[in-house]
Formats: sequence, C-alpha cells, structure tokens
Amino acid sequence: MCADQSQLRWYRLAWRPKQLRAGTHEDERTASARTLAEKATAVAELQRKVESGYQELNAERRALGALEEGLQRQVRSLEAIRVESQKLQGELSSLRRRAQEQLAENSQLSGQLALRRQARAEGQTQVALLQAAVQGRAGHDCSKSAELEEQLQACKIRIRSLLEEREMLCG
Repeated sequence: MCADQSQLRWYRLAWRPKQLRAGTHEDERTASARTLAEKATAVAELQRKVESGYQELNAERRALGALEEGLQRQVRSLEAIRVESQKLQGELSSLRRRAQEQLAENSQLSGQLALRRQARAEGQTQVALLQAAVQGRAGHDCSKSAELEEQLQACKIRIRSLLEEREMLCG
C-alpha cells in the first residue's frame, strides 16, 4: 500500500491546481501583492500627474481670463481717451477761431484808435490851438477876452505836456 499511496499522492500533486500547491501559493501571493502595489503606485502617480495637469490648466485659464479682462479694460480706456481727445480737439479749434476773430477785431480797433489819436494830435498841435484861439478871439467881444486868455493858457500847458510825453516816448 505504500506504493499505491505514494502514487496516489504523486497523482494528486501533479494534477493539483497551482494556487493550491504548497510552495507556489505563497510566492504567487507575494508576487500578486507586489504587482498590485506597483499598479497602485502607478495609479497614484498617474492621479498625481492628472491633478497637476488640471491645476496647470486651471492656472492657465485664469491667467488667460485675466489677460482678456485686462485687454478689455484697456480697449474701454483707449476709447474713452479717443472720445476725450476728439472733444478737446473740437474745443481747441473753437478757441482758435475765437482767438483769430478777436485778433482781427483788435486789429481793426487798433487801426481806428491810431486814426483817432492821429486826428487828435493834429488837432492839438500848437498851430491848430492858436488858430482856434485867434478865431475865438476875433469872433468875441472884449468882455470875453479874459476867458479866451485862460483857454490859450490851457492850450499852452497842454502843448507842453504833449511835447514832454512825445520826448519820453521817442527819446
């Protein structure tokens, strides 16, 4: 029976499934556990890389959104500057027109004033004043001669002051 039992035992071991064999069962478990641990590590690494990628993607999206918003603000600011520039250019051209109009008016008034001064100066020359005094004296009687004398003195004073003024201006 010994031989039959050993054959039977050999036969059972030969046809026994691998996972039930005594020596290989532990090795397969550790190999399986090791493979499982490696796969878990690889999955964890992939998850970390995916999360890192999403973080980078979100950061780029936020940066892109901030750049777009900044660009839109600059466009609005540029538009406001353009509108203000056009408004100021309109005001400037209006002020230039007014200045030219006032310059033309002042030029005309200056010419008129120069003509008046010239006419007044010609009328206040010594000869003109004396002629006016003489004509006034000839047309009046003797009772008014004192009054005419005062006018003549006033004319002389005025003539002296005009001559002094002329000397200061020209001299």
